[in-house]
Amino acid sequence: MASGSTERRLNLLYEAGRRLSRSLEPHLLFASLTCLVQEVMPCDGLLVSSYAPADEVIRCEYAWVSGEIHDHTAFPALPLNRDGTGMQSQVILEQKSRLFDVVEKVRKRPEGHYSEITPDGSLESIVERDPVTKSALMCPMLLDGEVAGVVQVMSNAGQAFTQEDLELLEVLVHQLTPALENSRLYSRLRHELETREAAERALAASEGRFKTLLDAMPLITWATDAKTLRSEYLNRHYFEYTGLDPSVGVSGGWELVVHPEDREKGRERVTASFAEGKPWRQEIRLRAADGTFRWHLSRMVPLRDETGAVTKWMGSSTDIHEQKEAEAELERRVFERTQELEAAVRELEGFTYSVSHDLRSPLRAIVSTSVMLQQDFGEELPEPASELLTRQASAAKKMAVLIDDLLRLSRITRQEMLRSTVDLSSMAHEIVQEMQAGDAAVTVEFRITEPLLCEADERLMRLVLANLLSNAAKFSPDGGVVEFAKVGEAFVVRDQGIGFDMKYVDRLFRPFERLVPDAEFPGTGIGLANVRRIIERHHGKVWAEAELQKGAAFYFTLP
Repeated sequence: MASGSTERRLNLLYEAGRRLSRSLEPHLLFASLTCLVQEVMPCDGLLVSSYAPADEVIRCEYAWVSGEIHDHTAFPALPLNRDGTGMQSQVILEQKSRLFDVVEKVRKRPEGHYSEITPDGSLESIVERDPVTKSALMCPMLLDGEVAGVVQVMSNAGQAFTQEDLELLEVLVHQLTPALENSRLYSRLRHELETREAAERALAASEGRFKTLLDAMPLITWATDAKTLRSEYLNRHYFEYTGLDPSVGVSGGWELVVHPEDREKGRERVTASFAEGKPWRQEIRLRAADGTFRWHLSRMVPLRDETGAVTKWMGSSTDIHEQKEAEAELERRVFERTQELEAAVRELEGFTYSVSHDLRSPLRAIVSTSVMLQQDFGEELPEPASELLTRQASAAKKMAVLIDDLLRLSRITRQEMLRSTVDLSSMAHEIVQEMQAGDAAVTVEFRITEPLLCEADERLMRLVLANLLSNAAKFSPDGGVVEFAKVGEAFVVRDQGIGFDMKYVDRLFRPFERLVPDAEFPGTGIGLANVRRIIERHHGKVWAEAELQKGAAFYFTLP
């Protein structure tokens, strides 16, 4: 059971017991139940029916629908359907709570066998339409092992209720049944004896049943005085866990069971919550009967009366020791893994240094040697040999570019991010000017929307735009327009070039994945991988859309 659910149930249990045990008239009891149900789940109607086993008849005792209480005496008694076709009959026969899809249930029944309450309080038989009520929870009222009635909660929305709602209703009905019996008992005693003493005995019995229910819970629960925070009640599980004598526990046993390292901090936070009238929540260690300490998640919430004044504090402590140990083990593993990753990063940095230093020199030597041979012996070399030297120099230069791109890709994930306001429009203009100055073959027209601003790392974003804009120009051999703009929350670089088949879109941003021959469109296949890594470091997204021979569009977002 989730801790949030436990806290809500505890608060609900105490509030239900407080309200229901004080409702000595049935109509007040049902009104309190209606308010409690409305507080915890969606609700458009609530019906309470009694069941007489002797004549197998179901009678309406209370009807609240669409915010109005209707005259339940106007509704006819219903016979128990032994075949279980009726929803109330099914719950009575099985003695189990049920969650119903009312529309589905009605559709499976013969016409005219289902009636619903109209806004004016009358009953209308459903024949050729679906009922207004779409979902229902039904819970039997069990008294001494026998069904005494049925409580049903209804909603006009489909699938409005959950299993947790059903469990909460069971808790409320569990409180309602003895409270209703107490109410009837009180009425009889008031008629017969007209003494307050008999009514107080009925209330005490209800309060006793409430404490019995709390004692049965597998967690520590308590109630304290609103003024002094002295314990007024500690459930049985507290004494079983701590091994303390009940008299010692109620008179101040918390100081004996809280771990010494948690006492002062716990006392300060409880005192602050008490002074502000706000809930308290803290993880503390409590001593068990064998002397060991186990972690507990402890909470305390104020209970208020109709005026908003705090009347009592209700608390619980849930054992989370195994969870804390699992968290500690996870932290240990994360630490070890972090150490391993840091060592791997150091090795990678050493490797990239070697690549940068040890491979570039031989490549430069290959290029220079090829050039020298052609210059010194170009006329004497056969044409095939001259072509081989040219290809050798070109391949060495390409490898040098590839090494630079790989180094850039590895540095992207390691260099520190320095976010600032970046004018992407101005940056795009600078990149375009550099491209046009360095390559006269750039024939596309660039259209850049202004202003395009973002919060990002300026150095990394320059690399993103340089890759996207140069790609757009390169893959537009017949010219056209390259546009840099913003669509909604996304930035886009769009061209009118050769495009690509969308079935290969997943390959675009992988290193070395190329969709076109290198001879036609030279490149290393690293640029878009750099783009994706940079955008992901900014916690953004990047994607592409295209059509063959109709251009491509590359989108990215920067949160």
